[in-house]
Amino acid sequence: MSVRAFCADRGLSEPSFYAWRRELARRGRASRTPAATFVPVQVVADSIVEVVLPSGVVVRAPLATDAMAVARLVAALGSPSC
Repeated sequence: MSVRAFCADRGLSEPSFYAWRRELARRGRASRTPAATFVPVQVVADSIVEVVLPSGVVVRAPLATDAMAVARLVAALGSPSC
């Protein structure tokens, strides 16, 4: 998907997209960790999502759970201070 299509699909401005991309890259360099890490996601049952972090921690949440809340939880569990 192109940046233009991505932004149009989500109602974002392209300058905002590029500004956030630069900021996230800067944060990634500052923390000496990759800006984004993909982890395996497996649907365990019709209504449950399971995320297994590289550390072995398993997060299970109902499919109806807010995706951003799950993302924040996974990010917090994956942070070095956790």
